[in-house]
Order: sequence, then C-alpha cells, then structure tokens
Amino acid sequence: MGACQSCVLRAKSPKQVKTWQAGLSASRAEKGYFLACQAKPDDELIDIIDAEGENELPFIKATVIAKEMLSKDILYLKLNPKSRLEFEAGQFVKLGNEHGLWRSYSLASSPTAYELEFHIRLLPDGKMSHFLKSDVRIGHELNVSEALGQCCWTSHRKSKRLLLIATGTGLAPLWSILQHAQHENYAGEIDLYHGSRHLEGLYWHSKLKKLSLDWPNFHYFPCLSGVSMQDIFHGRVSELVLSNQQTLTSAEIYLCGNPDMVATMKKKCFLAGAALTKIHADPFTIGA
Repeated sequence: MGACQSCVLRAKSPKQVKTWQAGLSASRAEKGYFLACQAKPDDELIDIIDAEGENELPFIKATVIAKEMLSKDILYLKLNPKSRLEFEAGQFVKLGNEHGLWRSYSLASSPTAYELEFHIRLLPDGKMSHFLKSDVRIGHELNVSEALGQCCWTSHRKSKRLLLIATGTGLAPLWSILQHAQHENYAGEIDLYHGSRHLEGLYWHSKLKKLSLDWPNFHYFPCLSGVSMQDIFHGRVSELVLSNQQTLTSAEIYLCGNPDMVATMKKKCFLAGAALTKIHADPFTIGA
C-alpha cells in the first residue's frame, strides 16, 4: 500500500515499474524506485542493494540533542541534522544506525523548525526502538532519510476544517500538522481526537489541553477506552468521533495510528459523507 515503504527497490529500467510506485515521491519514482509489495514482475528487474539496504537512498547525518521517556513505553527524541531536512507536516522518515538497521518514524516537529522531533513507541522485541532507548546517548549520530509519505498537510489546502484522529504515537504526525497550522495562522476549525486504552497513552495530554485553551480554533478530545476518568471521554476513538461530529462533508481528515482504527475510521468517515480524496491515512505498521 506504500504506507511503510520498507520494501523499496530500484529497477534497472524505470519504465517497467510505473504501476508499482504508489506512495513514493515523484523524485524517487523518476529514479526507478518501486515497492516490492506492489510488484508482479515477469523478468529480471532490480539492481541489488548491499547488506545495509539503504546506501542508494539519500540521507543526512543528525546528532541526538534531547532524549526523554514520555511514558513507560514512549520515547521522545530530538535530533540536530547536519543540513536542513525539507518535509511537509505529517510525513515520516527512516532512522538508521551505524549497524545498518533502519526503521520508519513520523516527524513530530514543524516543517518550519530546523531540529527533528520524534515520539517513538518501544516495542517488546523492537530492535531499533530499544537501541534508541538503551544505546543512544546525547551526541550520538544517526542517519535520517529523505521525507516520505502522502499523509501530509500544507497551507495550500483550502479546507475549512481539519479533523485529526490518532491512537498512540499516531499523534506525532498530527502534532506536526497542528504546529504548522498554527504557524500559518490557519483560520479554520481543528478537532483532534487522541485515543488510548490507558491514561499514560495520552502522553501529550497537558500540552494539547493547554493549546486548546490558548488557541480558539483548536478543540481537543482525549479518549480512553479502558478506564473512565473525569474530563476525558470514555470509549473508543472510532465511536466517539462520529457521535460528536455533526457533519464530515467539509472536513479534511487525517488518520494515524493503529491499522485497525485507521481502516475502521476510513470506512466510517466515508459512509458519513466524507470524500475519499479528503481522507488521508497513515496506518502504523509494526515490525521488529
């Protein structure tokens, strides 16, 4: 589907792969890159990439300048790149270490900022996430790929409303969108739903609550499905969104997080009147 872009290969002849490039940037498509998950080859096709797997992909070096735990299983990371990374709010990059390990993470920083921020979920058997938690110190150097992904927002979009829906660290790209919208003095209404089973999963709760008080355009809806707490909506985010929203016809919708939630909400939003062209989705695929 072009969501994780972890299976990127490069063809010997770019003409062979035009139908297998959904989700890739125009520059990478022109160079002959394609997604193996979409491919149905009938002849020899690829240039072999070496064991590190990313030497053909453009990347920059970046130094870790801040690191802290936002909850017991969510790590905050801030990097200072050697050169400016151009990206749009909502996109992701691949982070690589000196051992040739690469994983995709959404950017939580605004495109107007120079430093790069990430909200990284620690997976039980996650090689990269636990490397970042245990082995990385301030001053450590990582590799950062070019920006990827189509679930992004720019000020050029003429939407009257933004509806942002996330579970877990799916909040990261939506936080990037929020910051950029505020910087661009976006005049429309913005509703953000952040869902979790437990309270610690709402790891950005205080920041979002403060932003909702300081910015009249912005409305924050924290949702807990596992426990009931005062001033927090109780139930699944996929159920609460449609019970609160009167109409979706004028909204630009962004869905990020758990793949089941994303698939469910995409269908529900469409049935509730949202145009498919205005539903932008980035399911968070999980790998070791």
